[in-house]
Amino acid sequence: MFRDPSSVKIRNILLPFLLWVAAGMVAELLAVPAALFLGKAAGFQAALSYAHEEWELWLVLFRAAAVIPFFARFMKADGERIRTELIRLPEDAVLPERREFFERRSGFRVQELLAIPAGVFYMLFMSLVLSGLGLQDVDSVMHAPSAGIPGLCLMVLLEVFLGPLSEELLLRGLIYRRLRTFTKPALSKLISALFFAILHWNAAQMLYAFFLGIVLSDLYESSGRLRTAFFAHAAANLGAVLLGILPEAREWIFRYPGGVTVVSGVLFFGCLFCFVYLFTRERASVS
Repeated sequence: MFRDPSSVKIRNILLPFLLWVAAGMVAELLAVPAALFLGKAAGFQAALSYAHEEWELWLVLFRAAAVIPFFARFMKADGERIRTELIRLPEDAVLPERREFFERRSGFRVQELLAIPAGVFYMLFMSLVLSGLGLQDVDSVMHAPSAGIPGLCLMVLLEVFLGPLSEELLLRGLIYRRLRTFTKPALSKLISALFFAILHWNAAQMLYAFFLGIVLSDLYESSGRLRTAFFAHAAANLGAVLLGILPEAREWIFRYPGGVTVVSGVLFFGCLFCFVYLFTRERASVS
């Protein structure tokens, strides 16, 4: 996998993304006949609209559950190939930073937990910034369940576990990791963040996802562990779900939007700085 950019096949980056798209299309194709059979709509277009409006969570849940086994298997195979090539290659055959990234020590680090508040504060900060710029309503970020306790459980399962897991396996575990075999970290972060933005449906959400993608890649790059990006991603989504079901918290945020923006921004950048600093110091002490 360690090759010059000109020799790397684009399909290594595009195929996982296309698999994600294909899984979503399969979910829709299964939902349309179900809607027609149940008499929820008459005609293909009406059934598709009904599925998007009423069964959206189930469609997304199906896609996430379908792709996770494939992505996990692809990532494992990538790891085996990378380890094999690292052993065979001389020390100066690849950039030192690439070798360092792929040879990180395993094991849990307490500083990884900083990814959780970083994700929550990013959600608050970026949502309020986009709202202040008039690009989106803060309410559009909050994920409120629509069917009581069952709806809340389904929302948590999707937004806090399966959704972030599938997206992290795709964007960081496959696309970013494959890019890192032949590009600098900055370019890898940019490209993977662009893919992350494409997964979202409007301009404001694309901006939110693009910058979040850079943050998640930075967490992954600093720690060398995919779970840190997952922690932050899941925490950001959990924060949005909690705000969707806690009207008192929403009311407080709307009452002091400027102060919440400043405080959440300071806390987010503070957590991110401490995270990167601690892992940088750990790597320096090892070397």
